Amino acid sequence: MFDMDGTIVAFSIDSIAARSDVIQFLKGKINLPDDVLDVKFMTTELVIRSKEYLKRVNAEQPDWSGIRAEIYKIVEAYEDKAAEISEPIDGIADVLAEIERAGIVSAICTYNSTRNARMVLARTNLARYFSLVVGRDMVPDMTKPNPAHGRYILDELGVSAENACMIGDHPFDIDMAVALGMKGIAITSNRHPPADFARFQDITIVSDEDYHLLAPAINRALRVA
Repeated sequence: MFDMDGTIVAFSIDSIAARSDVIQFLKGKINLPDDVLDVKFMTTELVIRSKEYLKRVNAEQPDWSGIRAEIYKIVEAYEDKAAEISEPIDGIADVLAEIERAGIVSAICTYNSTRNARMVLARTNLARYFSLVVGRDMVPDMTKPNPAHGRYILDELGVSAENACMIGDHPFDIDMAVALGMKGIAITSNRHPPADFARFQDITIVSDEDYHLLAPAINRALRVA
């Protein structure tokens, strides 16, 4: 199970600008204090924090399905722009080919929309390596680190958690893996250095400069000869 941005393809979306636009949209719809919304939070977290705040103050919840649809439109505009320039991370095609030869089934677990993720994979000629792509729209408000995101994939593929591994460049990827009892492989980078993963035990760490070590690490995690 792979994260996409930063793990499969180079991180190219302007996430701060996208979150800023989402925050402005939410503030226009709901009376929220400034400390509830911040660009440091993922888009899905912004929605969850807004819902939790309204619940705490006993305020009426708005039509979240409609609001979520509008938020998706905002974010997908940025994602589609990023898709046009996304490039595969050096060495990832070799990794995917090697684990495919080993009989390992791969899936994408991403914050991006499923449609956008498929677009990126098609553009980078990597789509054939993935049996399943699950974006935020498949598990509304339950994206990683919520284990429901990974559980959806495990259930669809008929794979048990102990026979699965999550590979990602964000601590949330590993949080989800731990919650599910999966193996975890953290991809470290300038964006998320090894220190960001120091709280995790029994995980494998691979630098984004050492992708030649990733396929062997996956094989070891899944005990593939």
